[in-house]
Amino acid sequence: MHRSSLSINLPVLVASLAAAAVLSGCNLDSTSTSSPNSVATASPATTPMTAPSTAPSTGWASLSWGSPGQNTDGTALTDLAGYRIYYGSTASDLSQVAQVTDPLATSFTVTDLVSGTWYFALTAVNSEGVESERSAVASKVVA
Repeated sequence: MHRSSLSINLPVLVASLAAAAVLSGCNLDSTSTSSPNSVATASPATTPMTAPSTAPSTGWASLSWGSPGQNTDGTALTDLAGYRIYYGSTASDLSQVAQVTDPLATSFTVTDLVSGTWYFALTAVNSEGVESERSAVASKVVA
């Protein structure tokens, strides 16, 4: 079986990183209309209110990239299966992996990141499971 490596053009990854803190106790979903900066008001409660959880804040990083068009040997890339996003809290230890199985995808959001600096790299994967070399590492501070 011939396994070719992939060429990938990912310099856009750094420019498209974004992060935002999510306050502890907030439920962030696609239907939420509140923002982290909004102030909630409450009607008088009939039961005592409890203090918010002391869990650390979490945030996210939105990544985007350009689609690869060819293998490293110059032939057209016709069997792209998806991407792998490697990330971690140090540039030398990107031990967490998110799988993107849509070959047409050019963006992904990594969620549940605790406060701190996070580092990301991306690879393309073909239908045989052959993975490209990693992109340059990008970083983002999550507050």
